Amino acid sequence: MAEQIRRGSTWAAVLGVAGLLISSLIAPYAAYRGHQCLRRILQENVGLEHRGAALVGAILGWLGSAYLLVALLAEAKSVFEP
Repeated sequence: MAEQIRRGSTWAAVLGVAGLLISSLIAPYAAYRGHQCLRRILQENVGLEHRGAALVGAILGWLGSAYLLVALLAEAKSVFEP
């Protein structure tokens, strides 16, 4: 179980960074994976040393998701303005 938490937390952090630097389309998935790992860490009290990576993934995922939302709203505004 701890190995799954380690892999999931690492992937959440990697996807969070990639969501900010490469494509914000993957940021919501990073937030989901980060929160999923944090929930499993709290429920099972295993993998506490990987909590930081899961937290980084969740936070960066939310930041990337907010950026994606702002970009989509700006694009929609430019499309509908005369």
